[in-house]
Amino acid sequence: DTGNSTYYRNAIAILDGWSAVLKNHTNNGATLGNAPLQSAWSAEFWTKAAELVRHTSTLWTSTGITRFTNMLKTAHLPWIINGDR
Repeated sequence: DTGNSTYYRNAIAILDGWSAVLKNHTNNGATLGNAPLQSAWSAEFWTKAAELVRHTSTLWTSTGITRFTNMLKTAHLPWIINGDR
């Protein structure tokens, strides 16, 4: 922790921005069949970033945390659990 809240605010803006728009990974188009892979790879980093921000700063709102949690549960977790079945 540098003590500079700008870093937290920028990280929160990224987490909030993505959780506002990402509703699902697609399993079609140019990335045919790799939604489980996309989801697993990105969820690994999203969760690490979110945990760091959530537990080392008080700047992230409960609304932002809830929306981010829901994004993980709806856009990532089903693909990780079910794979490409």
